[in-house]
Amino acid sequence: MALSYAVAALTGLVTGYLLGLHSPRPLLSETKPATEPATQPATKSDPVEAPVPDPTDPTAPPVVQPPVTPSPVEPIPPIDQSATPAPVEETALKVISAPEAALKAFLAAPDWKSRALHVLHPAETTAKMETYHATTPDGPTAFTSLRADAAHGDGEKNARLLSYLIVTESHPDGLPVALVETPEGWKVDWETFVEFRDDHFGRFAAGQGGEAGAFHVLVRNTHYFGEPFPGSDQLTAFRLDPPLPDRNHYAFVPTGSELHKTLAGVTEWGRPFAPVLQLVRKQHGDRKFHLEIESILAPNWRPRK
Repeated sequence: MALSYAVAALTGLVTGYLLGLHSPRPLLSETKPATEPATQPATKSDPVEAPVPDPTDPTAPPVVQPPVTPSPVEPIPPIDQSATPAPVEETALKVISAPEAALKAFLAAPDWKSRALHVLHPAETTAKMETYHATTPDGPTAFTSLRADAAHGDGEKNARLLSYLIVTESHPDGLPVALVETPEGWKVDWETFVEFRDDHFGRFAAGQGGEAGAFHVLVRNTHYFGEPFPGSDQLTAFRLDPPLPDRNHYAFVPTGSELHKTLAGVTEWGRPFAPVLQLVRKQHGDRKFHLEIESILAPNWRPRK
């Protein structure tokens, strides 16, 4: 800062000096030897200067001094605030860059073994990753963009949780990914990541895979207007939405059951409920089935062991 001020002052000094050197200044009257008789009358082109009054003469008129033009003042250069960023901004950048770096390392990992370094609860998750990728293609996840979507706090564990929205070729609307701050750094919730990226709920609702499974969904109260099936008059429907577009499906519970009362209470007046549900497929004819909610495994999507 002191250097910038010194440079500015030096520049102003040099500039002022050069301007003074080349600027026109009033010259003092020169007394030249007379070439004509002293009695020659003055002409308009050669005005006669008035005699200088004697300052000792009390009857002489006062001497009027010409106005003095002050020298121009060099403006003070503005303080360069960009040289020292505010401490608050530095802290904010560090908070954002750490989870984003962890997420990018997770997505770029070439295989599940290297990816396991960036997952939450690695002792339990690594075995699941090995089993999963024995039948599911492995490799990095290419993305076109990602952005921090929301921040959450865990009052019980005093841990911070961030969710990012990742846009990929197969998910142009984005899919959510959760990261949790741990003593070892920011870690990715691998189980929900593969559930959303590989569309587990959509495949299950289409009849693929096993007959039961756990899914992170939004539950809403609704009315069923579909085709009746055996026993449908004794069931109540709820609408299930994963965090992906155009994948909503009906799921049913026995009317009047405790599970029905619980779900009806938390979805009253159109409020969405975001639990982890255990779902089963119920067959009722040739290639026909419906989904039933067997239990609520967790009341929210917060990562758990």
